[in-house]
Amino acid sequence: FLCYTPSHTAPEVAALPSEILGTFTFGTFNALAKVTEGVVRVWCEILRRTPGSRLVIKSKPFACEDGRRRYEHLFQKHGIDAADRVDLIPLVASTEGHLAVYSHVDLALDPWPYAGTTTTCEAMYMGVPTVTLRGRCHAQNVGHTLMKAVGLDGSGKCPSENFVASSEREYADLAVQWAQESRRPELSALRASLRDRMMASPLCDARSFLRNLEGVYARWWG
Repeated sequence: FLCYTPSHTAPEVAALPSEILGTFTFGTFNALAKVTEGVVRVWCEILRRTPGSRLVIKSKPFACEDGRRRYEHLFQKHGIDAADRVDLIPLVASTEGHLAVYSHVDLALDPWPYAGTTTTCEAMYMGVPTVTLRGRCHAQNVGHTLMKAVGLDGSGKCPSENFVASSEREYADLAVQWAQESRRPELSALRASLRDRMMASPLCDARSFLRNLEGVYARWWG
């Protein structure tokens, strides 16, 4: 339903950070309104099941101390000490700087029931796939659509490349599985190839997208 054009100022894709630092880092740069308590609860489960891992959340409201305290409390409520396991990062002014923060993220986590769109595309362009939860409405299925467009929904040539869950339990399981040290080589190879793969996919094929859209208009008005 969309076509993505990446920023011309985007930095190069960085190496998988967990291979350098030894610590696996999840991340989400979505609008904070999408990060409900239900989402935080599942993310806390993921952190508990992956000892030593971290979560980076980047959002404009974290420039405000009240916003930071609210989310620190939510994580504490569900058993995670945010000061120890969660980095709450405010807005980064430039697009280049914003995208460069993905160099610290191994795997992105999508919120629900309102999934990311531009955020998920930006993550993929920076080599970071997103675990997403499919649902019953368009807003929740955007992540599934984007992952499917680049063959990361388990239906492509490599069934193991699946980042799409159908339940909260499966969502947590997928995130935990991808965080295992045994899957780092696979995740690292995917990171190195994901930008080219994305650019060659229907997601970035503007010409075909517009032709199809024009065909829909012609049928409507014919």
